[in-house]
Amino acid sequence: DRCIWPKEGFSIYWNIPTHFCHNFGVYFKEL
Repeated sequence: DRCIWPKEGFSIYWNIPTHFCHNFGVYFKEL
């Protein structure tokens, strides 16, 4: 899974709950 912050212009990969990502950025469920 990945979370992207458009304002900061970078993305990171998560292994944490998706709701946490939604609070801070845009969540993408990668297949």
